[in-house]
Amino acid sequence: CIPSCFPGCIFQIQLLAAMLRPFLPCLSSFSLSLLRYPSSLTSPFSPPPSFTPLSFSRCFSVSPQNKSRHYTPTQYQTEPKTQQSNGLELIPKRWGLLTVPDGERVIIWERDGSLRTTIGPQRVILLGNKAEKVPLFIASPSEYLAVQCRDGQKKIIPGPTSLHFDPLTHQDIQVQDSLTLNSHEAMVMYKDSGDGNVSRHIVYGPAVCVPQSNEWAHQFVWTGKDHNAPPLVNRKTPGSLVFHAIRLVPDQMYFDVEGTRTADDALLDVRLMIFYQITDLDLMMDRTQDPLSELINSVTADVMSFVNANNFENFKENSNALNTLDAFPHLTSRSKSIGIDVSKVVFRGYVSANSLQQMHDESIETRTKLKLQQETELVEQELADVKQGRIHRRDHEDRLEAQRTQNHKLEMEEKFRQAALKATQEEHEQQVLQRKELQKLELSYFDNLRGIGVDMTKYFVSQNEKNVKVVRVD
Repeated sequence: CIPSCFPGCIFQIQLLAAMLRPFLPCLSSFSLSLLRYPSSLTSPFSPPPSFTPLSFSRCFSVSPQNKSRHYTPTQYQTEPKTQQSNGLELIPKRWGLLTVPDGERVIIWERDGSLRTTIGPQRVILLGNKAEKVPLFIASPSEYLAVQCRDGQKKIIPGPTSLHFDPLTHQDIQVQDSLTLNSHEAMVMYKDSGDGNVSRHIVYGPAVCVPQSNEWAHQFVWTGKDHNAPPLVNRKTPGSLVFHAIRLVPDQMYFDVEGTRTADDALLDVRLMIFYQITDLDLMMDRTQDPLSELINSVTADVMSFVNANNFENFKENSNALNTLDAFPHLTSRSKSIGIDVSKVVFRGYVSANSLQQMHDESIETRTKLKLQQETELVEQELADVKQGRIHRRDHEDRLEAQRTQNHKLEMEEKFRQAALKATQEEHEQQVLQRKELQKLELSYFDNLRGIGVDMTKYFVSQNEKNVKVVRVD
């Protein structure tokens, strides 16, 4: 390789250039540029990391202020990188020094067809060789490397890991996500034992599944929502659901049974919501490849039978029966046979043809209007009854209040009269007692007078002389 400093090595480089000049004309500019400088150079030189041989002579510039002729790197040419189909990155540089950084790898194809791998950090000389950068594939803990070898084998390397591509042994390397399962999820895996027998097993979550080289996950392709359907129409189409992890929790599905006809030839679209849960995954895998299509076909048959047995008026009256599982015998029997439990079916309404729907809407509008008028009249009558009842109640209360007032007045008058009578009687009794006491005092006084010998007749006459007129009759 070319040494890192030029003193003592110019002769060898000149000799090498002279030998290769007839075969490599593009190297002449490189050798001639070196011949122009004396062999007494004392300044070291490190070439730039990437350059083309034709520009090598322009990689130095002499500073006119520096008489010791120091050479400094200047602008050098670069070319765009090219990505190969096998993952290798073609290095456009084919001549000169090539620097391989630390942690990278470069493969160099010799002229005899052999391959040489260079692991950085180091520098190599390219003499028309084809060089390619080896890509590094990195897998995180939630990823894995799928390596397809040239001998036909396939290797699975779980992450975290990294691997450089080897064109001699590797055909292809892919970084793929690990198959993650949440709670209440499951995945069906197949395994080839190598003797022609393939076994099936189920992986339940939560788990992170990295399939082995002889394993692969079952891909479920089920009937799902038709994204091309008109708005507000729950139409299903086969193959629209593609997945690997299947949910085992209770789930629901919206579905519209379109084009059903009643006994009087009315065209209806019946809207349903089906609640179901997968209870036996093994049985489901053995019995059907698309359980949703089985449920859809069964519920369509049940709805067709129900609608065909009723005319439009009877259908409207009996539509509440579609909220029970008794109206869906095909659905319940078929779901049990494929390991699915249908717990409930909800009737979400129906849509009829435009003309019938318009007549039905007008009829509903008329009935609603009459019902509103009836309710309004009933409210007005009830309001009048309430007003009349309250007026009667107030009159009755007024009469009761007047009667209570009159009774109170009479009671008060009676009490006043009784009190006056009682006061008069007590006054009379007091007067009687006073007269009795006076009489007793007078009798006692008279007894005292009689006791001292007073003539009582004369005494009484003398007490009453003023009031007695004496008439003498001669």
